[in-house]
Amino acid sequence: MPQDLICHHENDGIHHIALNRPKKRNALNIAMMKSLTALLNTINAINTSKGILITANGPAFSAGADLSEMKERPSEITHALLDLVAALEKNQLMMNIMIEEDVFAGAHILIGFAHSVMALESVRFKLPEVERGIWPFLVMSVLKRSMPHKHAWKMMLTAKALDATKACHYGLISDVEDSKDALNQRVNEWSQMVRSLDVTTVKRATHAWSKLDELSYVDGHSMCGKLLLETLQHSEATSLLDF
Repeated sequence: MPQDLICHHENDGIHHIALNRPKKRNALNIAMMKSLTALLNTINAINTSKGILITANGPAFSAGADLSEMKERPSEITHALLDLVAALEKNQLMMNIMIEEDVFAGAHILIGFAHSVMALESVRFKLPEVERGIWPFLVMSVLKRSMPHKHAWKMMLTAKALDATKACHYGLISDVEDSKDALNQRVNEWSQMVRSLDVTTVKRATHAWSKLDELSYVDGHSMCGKLLLETLQHSEATSLLDF
C-alpha cells in the first residue's frame, strides 16, 4: 500500500486511517481509492477489529475525486469510485470521520457512509461540480439517504458551501466542536464507546441498517426480529443483561 497516500495504524481494535496527499488537498486519485478500498476490506476481515476512524492530513479533508484523472482516465476512476462505494457499503464496523478542514465534492461519499461524523465549527462542505459542468451523481446517491432532499438539492444546484452547524442540523454530520481539543476529546469518547460494544452485535446492526432500504416495512421488522433473537442467543451479549 502506498504509504504516501494512506496512513494506517491500529490501537486496541480501532483502525485509524488518514488521507495523506496534502499537496493535492487529498484529492482522491485511482491509486488512493484502490488502497483505501483494499484497506477497508482487510480491516473488516480481521476478527479483532472494533471500529474505523478516518481523518486527513493537510489543508483540506479532501478535494474530492482527482480532476486530472477524471479528465484523462474517466472509466478507470469511475470504476475505482464504485469499488470504494462497494467496500463502504459492505463495511460492518462502526466508522467515524473526524474533520478539521473543508470537504469538497466526492469526499462527501465517505461522509455519507459513516455512522458518525465529527467536525470543527470552522469546516465547510461544498459540492462544486455544477460549476465545472458536471454533476455529483455518486454523492447524490448518499446524500439522498443522509439529509433532507431540498437541502441536498440546494447544495448540488447552487454549489454554495454549507457550514458545519447547518450540516449537523441537516443530518449530514453528527457533531460540531469549537476547538481541536474538544474535537479530539469527542473522538476519544467515541473510540472508548466502540471498544466497549459487542462487535458481533454491532456487525448484525450495521448489516441490518444497510438492508432496511431494500425491504418493505413488514419485511424489515421481520429481519430485525430475527436479528434480535440471534443477539439474545449470543452469550457475550446476554451476559451484559445480568445486573
